[in-house]
Amino acid sequence: MEILVRFYGTFRSLTGVKDFKFITEKTMTVNDLISFLTAKFSEMQREDIPEGVLPSSLIILNGVEINNIEGLNSKINDCSEITFIPVNHGG
Repeated sequence: MEILVRFYGTFRSLTGVKDFKFITEKTMTVNDLISFLTAKFSEMQREDIPEGVLPSSLIILNGVEINNIEGLNSKINDCSEITFIPVNHGG
């Protein structure tokens, strides 16, 4: 299974890459992918933000925001594209 992950904004700064493509034999959910990515790119799980950077982000799976599918349990298929977009707040 080939998966393409795209990073925008803060995620691109934290990972140091714009796109990350990998192949896996294992069936994955978005939650599995996040575990894999935080292990590979440790800066995605920051100590100064206890809940990490993911709760304040949009995760798009093949053009659809994951909360419109099955949330973190959304299944990732072969040739899927997953995009991580930070949601910045100011005040």
